Amino acid sequence: MVKTFLATGEIPSGDALPLVPEGHFTTFQSHIEFAKYLMTEKNRFTKDYNRKSCCSSDLSQYELIKTIGKGAFGTVFLAKSKKYNNYLVVKCLSKEDIIGKNLLKQVLNEKRIMSTIKFNFVLNIMETFIDNSFVYFAMPFLCGGDLLGHLLKEKRFEEPATKYYVAQVVLALEYLHSLKIAHRDLKPENLSLDQRGYLRLLDFGLSKIVIGKTYTFCGTPEYMAPEIILGKGYGFSVDWWSLGVVAYQLCSGIQPFFSSKQDRLFSLITSGEFTDREFFSDEFSDFLSKLMAVDVTCRVGCGQGGAGEVKKQKWFEDINWLALLNKRAPIPYKPNLENFGLTNFNHFAEEAHVVASQNTYRDFFGDF
Repeated sequence: MVKTFLATGEIPSGDALPLVPEGHFTTFQSHIEFAKYLMTEKNRFTKDYNRKSCCSSDLSQYELIKTIGKGAFGTVFLAKSKKYNNYLVVKCLSKEDIIGKNLLKQVLNEKRIMSTIKFNFVLNIMETFIDNSFVYFAMPFLCGGDLLGHLLKEKRFEEPATKYYVAQVVLALEYLHSLKIAHRDLKPENLSLDQRGYLRLLDFGLSKIVIGKTYTFCGTPEYMAPEIILGKGYGFSVDWWSLGVVAYQLCSGIQPFFSSKQDRLFSLITSGEFTDREFFSDEFSDFLSKLMAVDVTCRVGCGQGGAGEVKKQKWFEDINWLALLNKRAPIPYKPNLENFGLTNFNHFAEEAHVVASQNTYRDFFGDF
């Protein structure tokens, strides 16, 4: 029997939406304690990543409220847990699209990584389940919206605000790289704000555990590092390059490398030549030149010091890393939570969510 689900659009009245916790959060008393946490996380992640999780839920346990995202690979709903009476997001991925576009390995990898990571600045999956037509990821609702949306409204961020956001991404990358995970798709739309205004890095569809070098040609072209384009083989270096592109874009409102023709775009990227803006501080310009160094051996973050080397840059000298790590640093922007933050998301026409009566792709999804 075909099952049809409709988003109700029924947002509760009141001053605050009862949300599920916005992902894992740990407090640290010192930098040494954080370093120890990274070491223990590496062991835990390796063990849990290889452990098969069971799907205990199904869509009937959630009430779909509103569509808040649509992409080539699926739909994201604001939803209510009927069991706990709180709100979260449910990402729905079509099995037909996954198989038709040869994305099964990618989706399974995203599920395994996001179900296992636990850190203050990355988004994790709380629960996964499947039915005859879809794969589902249940995740915390980051009601502040993505950073690209805020950038488009503001045109550009002032340098102190840019620094605040970039520093949080540094912490996210420090955590991921300690687990040997390269994100490989760092860009403003993959950074979302929680209700307090802190960032979490999301969308791990292109992420990969990297031991040594990998050669996959992937990513969003404007943010791709030269070594990906040139097929040289790469590791975590590509994330530091992308961070440079993101930092430049946040503070200027434009990307450092852009062309409507991909060949020209890749030529600009591999040249490493970008225009410094007159309103960039000397420290920021220096930081950008070190992140977007074509020679990986000269790129900050790519040496033995890793993220520690990035955090020591002069541009960051006024950042209290421990306070930021514990989310006690002052925030430059508090998201508009009117209508429970839904004003931070695009409007989408609601369509029926239809689940087929037969499981056509049963043999492909045994690992879920």
